[in-house]
Amino acid sequence: PAPAARRLGRDAAIADLADGVLILDADHRVVDCNEAAGGIVGREPAETIGERSASLFDGIDFDAPDALGEVDLGDRVYEVTSSRITDREGTEIGVTLVMHDVTARKRRERRLRSQRDELERLDRVNAAVRDVSRELVGAKTRDAIGRAVCDRLTEDDLYDAAWVASGDGDGEAVHYATDGGGADARETVPVTWEGDETDG
Repeated sequence: PAPAARRLGRDAAIADLADGVLILDADHRVVDCNEAAGGIVGREPAETIGERSASLFDGIDFDAPDALGEVDLGDRVYEVTSSRITDREGTEIGVTLVMHDVTARKRRERRLRSQRDELERLDRVNAAVRDVSRELVGAKTRDAIGRAVCDRLTEDDLYDAAWVASGDGDGEAVHYATDGGGADARETVPVTWEGDETDG
């Protein structure tokens, strides 16, 4: 009969899908699970029957208006689409979850974000270098140069702190120049220099 053929065809199509498919009842218990979904959650499909979806993975908001979520399982990331199953009266009787592996896409996105952040940081460093160069033109003393450099490097959180290192003739020291925000809290701390003992 036609209904049986449709059901068998539907079941075969779901079983052969590369994406994971879980069918849940109204209480979000698994009533069907294809091979791909079983592999994703680390269970044989038959072992998932009757399990609540929350016992297999977290992160699905069934009330979300876009019916879309993400699940991290091991080192993989899955985009999960949920679709309501309703009867002829429109009453919800279950949910279909389709789990699509988006790990490669997420890695590309993270790599692109990292590259973008690095470019932004380099732009800020280059801008600071240009500003420092302008400050140096008007600086009259070594102390003024050190203060201009350190203040510029810390003024927009590019760096948390900046120091000027130098040798004082009797023993090397690091002169703390600024901790950001224009603070002038310098101190001399003895250190040991390796190699050339000239001022640095």
